[in-house]
This record gives sequence, structure tokens and C-alpha cells, in this order.
Amino acid sequence: MSNIWQHQGTQVGLGVVVAVLMIGAIESSSTYDEECGWGWPRTTNRSWDNRHELIREHGRCHFELRLEGEVVPAADSRGFVRVGNDGLLEIEDRGRGTDRWLRVTAVDNEPSYAYKVEGQEAAFDDAGRDWLAESLPQIQRLTGVGAAERVAVLLEDGGIAAVVEEIGEIRRDRIQALYLRELLRHLEEPQEVAEALDETVWEIGSDQELSRALAEVPTEFLLNDSVMAAISKGAQRIGSNEQLRRLAVAHLKEAPPEALPEILDLAADEITSDYEMASLLKEFLELHPQTPLPDAFFDAVDTMGSDSPTQQTLSAAVSADRTDQEVERLLTAGLTISSDNEQMRLLLAVVESFPSEARLPDAFFRALSTIESDSLQRRVAEATMVWPGFERETATRLLDALLGLGSDHEMATVLETLIRALPDAASLPGFERSLATVSEYHQEQIQEMTGRINAK
Repeated sequence: MSNIWQHQGTQVGLGVVVAVLMIGAIESSSTYDEECGWGWPRTTNRSWDNRHELIREHGRCHFELRLEGEVVPAADSRGFVRVGNDGLLEIEDRGRGTDRWLRVTAVDNEPSYAYKVEGQEAAFDDAGRDWLAESLPQIQRLTGVGAAERVAVLLEDGGIAAVVEEIGEIRRDRIQALYLRELLRHLEEPQEVAEALDETVWEIGSDQELSRALAEVPTEFLLNDSVMAAISKGAQRIGSNEQLRRLAVAHLKEAPPEALPEILDLAADEITSDYEMASLLKEFLELHPQTPLPDAFFDAVDTMGSDSPTQQTLSAAVSADRTDQEVERLLTAGLTISSDNEQMRLLLAVVESFPSEARLPDAFFRALSTIESDSLQRRVAEATMVWPGFERETATRLLDALLGLGSDHEMATVLETLIRALPDAASLPGFERSLATVSEYHQEQIQEMTGRINAK
């Protein structure tokens, strides 16, 4: 078999992964097998590009499989229905009674068999096909070769239960998930999908593979309570916040609008990382920029305890074309932000995105008043005063929000900027009150500045 890789292929065989994977297991002590005798069991399983290699050894037994390209088994596992031009399968089985060797290639678009028994060339007869039928299911369970065809046959012969039973016989997460994904592609009723998930999600231990399988649930079933309960059951078994986010995003991409709240609710229940939750919500905003924000969006925001992810999420939301009510609600959600710097960033995002004909919501000024840093309050005030929609009412509300500003210098700077923005600012309700909070020196400077501007 040393020359097997001289045969080059360009197509990926069914069920063969493209990523490199190698699994080797050696038992810590020798074990006894009736056919193979005493020995250290060892399995090596490698996949890369369009090639696959499997070696199993135990005592005197040696089983070796090498696979390239497209090789599709028959339904009864006693042969092959199709071998691509790049396809090649080679099996060597020694030590279990009769030694056998089989090589399958394509000749004139048909499978061609080269077969040896005890080292001697032989016809690939019924005995050989019986041996292949015994070996091939084990090969498929280890490699995933012909998974699509095998799932179709199992469904036809025994329904969902037969596929579920086969998944239970598989010991590798990647192959289990592959069979489950193939099964989901065949199901047409939501109850069938729920049943398939209920019976299989507990089998798959890999967060990544389980997430990929759950992502294959047809989007038209995401409004079904039984299906969503089954997906939730599977999500509870996923410990990786990243994989939970990937699962939610996969469904958000194709889900009908009515299903979006359910998906966000499920994610909020399971994702514990503020970073991943913020990433998910920002992806939701990018995928559905025109969708009104559901209650589930705000419930998900409430699960985040960190200021920076919360600010980034809310800023991304207010930067979109939101209604006044939505912006009010987003800013109210932002009142939980304790960091002055992050609160400032959120308010600046509002000012930068808000249309000039709109009225800044009350929550904007409430949030501004919670900032304890005088310089950061001043920065928000200055940004507000250059907002295209800035006028006397907004200025009055702004002065009310800045009553707690304690620095003479910062308040004086705000008032000077205000006079430049509104030359008649001195007549505003609250201007004299704000002016009274600064030193006489600053008062004189501001009054002089007001006189110069009015004189023009």
C-alpha cells in the first residue's frame, strides 16, 4: 500500500473533512480479544484535503483503510455505487481469520475491484462482499464516508429511529453531528425535527459540532415551540459562549422576523460572556437594521454587567434609524453604565446620529446628569451645542442637566460655547442660575463676551 498516495484527486469525497484531524489512542495496558489475542489497542484516524487514513491494531490484528476522492458505498454496504475519477479505496484486513485486501478504483466510470485473499488474487465474490458489508459500517462510523447516502437508506428502512440508533453507535462527535445534519435535511415536519434533536443532542459532546448541527435546523421551524425547546435543550449542553453566539447568528441570518425574539431570548438565557453577547447583538443590528427592537433585545442588554460591551451595543443601536421611543428606551437601558467615559461615548453616539428635526429624548439629559466627571460632561455639552438641531429648548434642558457641574472652568467653558452657539443665550431660563455658580472672574469674562457678541 506504499504507493497509494501517488493517485492524486481534486474533489472532496462525501463525508471526508477538509481540516486536518488526527486521533491516536493507546490503551495503558494490554487487553485480550478472542480474534486478535493480547495486545495494546491503537487507532489512528487522519483526514486532510480529500484523503483519509484509518489504522486499527490490536494484538495480531491489523486493519488499514486509505481513501481518496469520491467513493460512495451501496445501500447494502456490499459494494459501491459510484467511484469518482479521482476516487480510490484500499482496505487491508489481517489477523482476523482470513487475511483480505481490497482496492476499488474507477474504470470506465464504473467501480473496479482488485481483491486478494491470503495474499492471492481472487474474484470479488459473495464472501468478499459479506466481509465488506461487515467492515464498511464501522468504516463509515469512523470516517463519515457516504453519510448522506447512509442516512437516506436508514430513513427509508427504519425512519428517524434507525438514524438515531446509528448515531448512538458512532463514537466520534464530528461524525455524529454529520449524521444529524444529514438527518435534519430530510425532515419536513417540526415534530420530526424536535424528535430528532431530543434523541440525539445529548450524544454529541463537542460544543463546536453540536452548535453546527443545531444551526442546520430549517428556519421555517424556528417558530415551533417544540423545535425551539429542543434547540434550547441542545444549547444548554454547549459550554462555549463563542459557539452559542455562532449558533444564534446562524439562525438570525435566515429566521423570519417573528422568530427573532425567540432566538435572542434563547441566547440571553445561555450566553454568560458580555463580550459574546455584545457581539451577538451588534450582529443582530447589522443583519436586521430596519427591524424594530424587540423586548428580547433589551432583555439581552440587561444580562450584561460590563460597561464597555453595554455601551458598544447601545451605541450601535442608536446609530441606526431608530424611533424616538426606541432611543429613549436605549438611553434608559444605558443608565446602568457606571463608567463616566462609557456613558459619554454613548451620549456622543446619540448626538452624532440624531436627526436635526428630532427632539433629544429626556433620557439623554438624565444620563448626562449622571456623569460625575466635569470635563466629560462639558465634552457632551459641547457636542450637543454643535448638533444641527440645537436650539433654545435644547439649551434650556442642557443647562438643567449640568447643574451638578462643579468646576468653575468647565462651567464657564460651557457657557462661553453656548453664547457662541446662541447669541441670545443670556435670556434663557437657567442661564443666570448657571452663571451664578462660577467665580466673579469667570462671570465678568462671560458678561464681557456676551456684550461683544450682542454689539455685533
